Amino acid sequence: MKDFIKLVGILFITGAIAAGSLSAVYQLTREPIAEFAKQEKIVALKEVFSSAKDFKEVRTETMWEAYDGQTQLGRVFLTETAGYGGPVKIVFGVNLQNEITAVKILSHTETPGLGAKIALPAFTAQFAGKKADSLALKKDNPAAGNLDAVTGATISSRAAVRGIINALKDSNNGNPAREGSSK
Repeated sequence: MKDFIKLVGILFITGAIAAGSLSAVYQLTREPIAEFAKQEKIVALKEVFSSAKDFKEVRTETMWEAYDGQTQLGRVFLTETAGYGGPVKIVFGVNLQNEITAVKILSHTETPGLGAKIALPAFTAQFAGKKADSLALKKDNPAAGNLDAVTGATISSRAAVRGIINALKDSNNGNPAREGSSK
């Protein structure tokens, strides 16, 4: 019985030391990690709206207004949509002329070598300059489509386009064409 109590005591002390150490490390790293995440987000916003000097958050973690001094240039959106392999996180900008400034895939779990190609510039660069209210894959709409799907990754390509369209609809009560209007 004495051995059992001794073992329980040792286990308790070991667990308490481990928990205390983990808590201390968390307290020491919480602020630097939060600051790094904030800086990483600013870099992503600037990547899709490079002419902006400042960003004003409009909706927590999903929409920012892009400014150069006091002049509003457009908006930046962060959205997540369901892809073939799981969630696809996208950041993109829209200027006041309702044109996509740039698209960046921040994270995804798409198939390596196929769906993962949606994160490459060969796919994302084709969004730049397109009207936000007329995005469509050529494969889905041969007459009006203005975007090429990634070969062998139609579902992933559709997910990226759908994510952008849905983010714009959400921001404008279902009407992506209103994005360029000032409020």
